Amino acid sequence: MKKIFFRLLVASVIMVSFQSCEKDDKKDEPKTPNKISGTILSTESLSDASIYVEVRKRDDMIEVLGESKIKNKKFNLTLKTPSIDMLENFGGYNESGLTISDKDAKTMVLLDGFMVKKENKYIGRILCSDISPLDFNKLVAGKNKINAIGFVYSDRPVKVSGTFSERENETTTMKLDFKKGWNMIKVQRKQTTNSFNLTYSSISSIPSNYKWHL
Repeated sequence: MKKIFFRLLVASVIMVSFQSCEKDDKKDEPKTPNKISGTILSTESLSDASIYVEVRKRDDMIEVLGESKIKNKKFNLTLKTPSIDMLENFGGYNESGLTISDKDAKTMVLLDGFMVKKENKYIGRILCSDISPLDFNKLVAGKNKINAIGFVYSDRPVKVSGTFSERENETTTMKLDFKKGWNMIKVQRKQTTNSFNLTYSSISSIPSNYKWHL
């Protein structure tokens, strides 16, 4: 299951304003957030650097869903609507204990942070996490082991809930309530000597203790 979910988390995500910019022209198309602005915590100079949200499904299927120049370590990013070909069907989840309100729903999840380039050269990724800057730098090689904020595009409203286990002493819990359009999720990881728990939850705003790191 985790492999399927992380295959959906295919791409490349920043401080704290997260607000809708689309006009609600149709009753069946409610406003959903697709604008992000923030400040990047980094000791590195980001002058002339830019953020890119690039999604790759295959080598011949690549889309850029957003781009923003970084000024004084601040950015303003607008997420575009991905093409239908870049979405994955949520009905692929077959774990017992997991309930999906609409198995025909298609989604795309951005969880691995936003790509940062300077003079067309890749210099890293930005990730929103609750870890301190010092500890974050120590964990650069293992960012998937920390709590983080992600963004999910859904082509329709869908709820996903339940808990399942793929292997002994490991559990995954989903508490997701997506609207049509872009949504936010919080990924929490709790590890002890004998267990590992992973939780995906829908959220409406970024918690104040989560910061953006390079």
